[in-house]
Amino acid sequence: MLTELVINVNKHTNTQGLKHVSTRVLEAELESRKSATQRAQTVYERAGCLEETHCEQLDMFFDGISRDVSITAMSTRGNPEFISGNVKNYARKLGNLTGVREILGISPVTATVPTPTSIDVPEMVTKYLSERGQTSSAFRTQMFLVEVGTHKGNPFGIVVKPNGSRYAIGNLVGKGVQAFKQTSRPYKNVDKATKGHRAKFGNSVVVYTPAEE
Repeated sequence: MLTELVINVNKHTNTQGLKHVSTRVLEAELESRKSATQRAQTVYERAGCLEETHCEQLDMFFDGISRDVSITAMSTRGNPEFISGNVKNYARKLGNLTGVREILGISPVTATVPTPTSIDVPEMVTKYLSERGQTSSAFRTQMFLVEVGTHKGNPFGIVVKPNGSRYAIGNLVGKGVQAFKQTSRPYKNVDKATKGHRAKFGNSVVVYTPAEE
């Protein structure tokens, strides 16, 4: 910098020229120092996390996204996956679901909803209904499989009766495969947590037909 200043001074012998060159060199030096001290924001700063509690919430939020838990589930009080209403703000500041997945390195392929071919839900549901059909609690009408999904790593199917009554069938409470009516708490919890993340069948698949009496 000193050499450059000397050269420029020789080129500009008058006081006005010297002042102009000195100012330009000083501005360049300040700009250089400013660039050197700038740093990239951390993901916590970008998300607006100002306290340790917020940082912990963001960590939990990232974990939920990696498990394909919906933002709605993590921001809805009373949901099993609830973290805080703040997660909606975190998501918005980080570019919504697409931006968060990019931060976590989750590609569109790994973030897709499991299809009936990747998890054997139809067979599981059919087996459960058939075995139940041999008991006094057997269903008395046909059952149709309309959706499949996973909740906390457990596959499940949504089945419906001809009258519209719906059930979630799967190991959803850790006690083996069971059927939960749409008015039950387990069904409501799973429905909220996986809404928009279930694979739908174009045409309903019959998974149970009651035996003729």
